[in-house]
Amino acid sequence: MGITAPVTLSANFNGSGFVLLTRSNTIGFSASATFQRSVFGLGRFRPMVGDDIELEISVEFQENS
Repeated sequence: MGITAPVTLSANFNGSGFVLLTRSNTIGFSASATFQRSVFGLGRFRPMVGDDIELEISVEFQENS
C-alpha cells in the first residue's frame, strides 16, 4: 500500500449570501495544495506521470429551509 503523510491546504473563504434562485443562504470555500507523489510511495509510472500533484477544491454549502 501507500504511505500516509500530512498535506497542508491553503483555504479561502469565498463569501456568503442569499441566493434567490434556491431561496437559501449559501457559503463558499476553496482550498489548494501541491505535493509530490513520491512522498506517498507513488513513484510508479514516473516517466509517464509527473511527481508534482496540484489539488484544487471548491465547495458551496446551502442551508436547508
